Amino acid sequence: MRSPTIATVCAVSFFANGVLQLLLALGLPLGRFVLGGAYTVSPPLLRPVNLAFFLVWSACALAYLRYGGLLRRPLQERTARAIVYASTLWLLIASVFNLLITTSAFERYGTGTLSTLTCALSLYLVRRRDGFGFCPCRIDARR
Repeated sequence: MRSPTIATVCAVSFFANGVLQLLLALGLPLGRFVLGGAYTVSPPLLRPVNLAFFLVWSACALAYLRYGGLLRRPLQERTARAIVYASTLWLLIASVFNLLITTSAFERYGTGTLSTLTCALSLYLVRRRDGFGFCPCRIDARR
């Protein structure tokens, strides 16, 4: 069962994170939200990485919209599913780091809360749509 509302919330979350990366690439002083708050302004050598993250997070947002049945293009269904699964795993890892390991309060309570909420919604979306359980092999009794 598709859940377009949850997919939209996840896509907006990824797009918001992408916009944060774009603003960092442009030199705005938002560095407290990423990398443990090590830099207030992203150094010039990290700005291409921030721009790449903007593109990656935007692609993830498109994948969530495709996965939720809101878009037909530019991704195929199988590609969108793979991106959503990988993004969910990434969100789980990011949530642990953002909530438990970072020393930046901005990252812990801002970015960490966003990644944890998006992770929970993404897990729910995958479970609701694909019935993802403990056995991904899909054994069917009607064979």
